Amino acid sequence: MSNYKSSRTSAYVRHLCSLGLPDATVMPEIVEGLRSIVDADSGSFFWAGEDFDIAAVYAQKEAVYKTYPAYAALRANGHVRKLQGDFTDWMKGGRYVANTAHIDREFVNSAFYSEVVRPCHCRHVIVSIVDDGRRGWGALMMTREESQTPFSDADWATLEGFKTHVMHALRPPLKAIHDWTDSNNSATTLVDWNGRILHCSPSFSRLLRFARDETLGPSPSTLPPLLMPLLKRLQHLHKGEPAAEARLDTQNRWGLFLWRGYPLEAGPTISSPGFIIYGQHQQPRLLTAARGAHQLGLSAQQQLVSLHWAKGRTQREIAQDLRVKESTVIDHLRRVYERLDVRDSTALAERLIVAGSAALN
Repeated sequence: MSNYKSSRTSAYVRHLCSLGLPDATVMPEIVEGLRSIVDADSGSFFWAGEDFDIAAVYAQKEAVYKTYPAYAALRANGHVRKLQGDFTDWMKGGRYVANTAHIDREFVNSAFYSEVVRPCHCRHVIVSIVDDGRRGWGALMMTREESQTPFSDADWATLEGFKTHVMHALRPPLKAIHDWTDSNNSATTLVDWNGRILHCSPSFSRLLRFARDETLGPSPSTLPPLLMPLLKRLQHLHKGEPAAEARLDTQNRWGLFLWRGYPLEAGPTISSPGFIIYGQHQQPRLLTAARGAHQLGLSAQQQLVSLHWAKGRTQREIAQDLRVKESTVIDHLRRVYERLDVRDSTALAERLIVAGSAALN
């Protein structure tokens, strides 16, 4: 990555961490930004609970979730703690291996590598502990595949430089979210009339994992309680009884989830086998706009000014927020308007949303 692009991406990640959105909502974007900055193949974030243990996981690679039971077993028998320190040790300020290049021979000969890391098509790992100065609240993990060079200490130092910002992103959100946009993440599953899942694609399993906010356990074989209201409505409709439309909206720290149910048609000699559930994830409009400002190539200050302006803030308010002169804000807006060929804040907001949505395709 060029120095200019890295600088813009770094500013973007710092900006994401200060948006005041729920941590799980912005974490996928933060992880992707950091992955590109340190030139990793994939990234993950592990949340810590009050008990210092792993509470939730966001991983770009689906294999991370599949190998989690093996990781849990190796933790239980002490193998992980002996090799690199246990996660709870990390959160308590104890021993951890920041870069597996430092223990490479021991690492590649370990059960942890063969049963957890290698099945994820990873070879090199760096870790940064996100803490508040008293204890850890999570861990950033970046990986490279076997064909790539090991991470350097400079790569780790770069990742480490963002942990204060990521800690800021872990704080409670500033306010409720009312405006949403499509995240381009949708999937379907087939369910019988008793609520048993007959076919669940990897994409629907992932969608359901975040909708339930249960990232550590296995995928359910029956509809979870979250979707039972949808099943009840479909059962009533299937019997010809009055019921509300088979649609359901749920929301948590990962975003907004839209669920729709569609009964399968019965054949001439067979009854309907069940129904299809379509699920769609939506993210805050502010996050989409932030991505758009970054994708359009705006400078760090232009991104900040544009988002504030698109949200309806005045030039004076923006100047106070950013601690700059009002004339500086006016100059940034003039340059943004010229670059994006827009004439007002409404048009600017729409341009950012369109660019942010297009980046997901």
